[in-house]
Amino acid sequence: MVFRQAAAGEYTVGPRGMEKRAAVFDTGNPAAGETVKIDKPFWLCTHEVRIKDYAAFCKATQRPEPVGESYDVKACRWKKDFKPLSQQTPMPEALLAQPVTCVGYDDAVAFCEWLSKKEGRKYRLPTEIEWEYAARAGSDKPYVLLDRFDIRKINGNLGEAKLLPANPEELLLDAESTAKDDADPAAALGMAKSEKAMLSKYPPNAWG
Repeated sequence: MVFRQAAAGEYTVGPRGMEKRAAVFDTGNPAAGETVKIDKPFWLCTHEVRIKDYAAFCKATQRPEPVGESYDVKACRWKKDFKPLSQQTPMPEALLAQPVTCVGYDDAVAFCEWLSKKEGRKYRLPTEIEWEYAARAGSDKPYVLLDRFDIRKINGNLGEAKLLPANPEELLLDAESTAKDDADPAAALGMAKSEKAMLSKYPPNAWG
């Protein structure tokens, strides 16, 4: 797992240039529109926790393994889509590199506690303020690297336009850009397929 340091500083939570009440409504974050200060530098992993990392935790602690699920839009329910980690032998390298999913808050806290004990240093989950601060990396743009939404360049919970309300946040867009898409960005919606995105598939922000 690779970590980068976020320096101390301050930033405005949520969209810039938006009145606080509107910002809170837009983001669902009560702190939106407020300027917050990060008093001390902190380290944050450059990528999500991999299945490989979490599998090692489960093996060492005998904690129940997560079972992969995907959302069946037509049936409006979750369904299992792969076996528990230990039952996949050999485990494909592509699967090991994917972010672990179907992990609850208590599981994430336990993972941090295990990693802290294993490496002799303190690991914890970032606060929401710390996560946004590191993700923005000093950017005022709505989408960090972009001023406006571009379906071909943003990893979002999108599928076909008619399915947008039903798609859960855990499903990620993987749409390829074509000349036709460039002329008509909306056309990319029809080509999109929902899947987990591989780690480091998208470019890093200014802080890595």
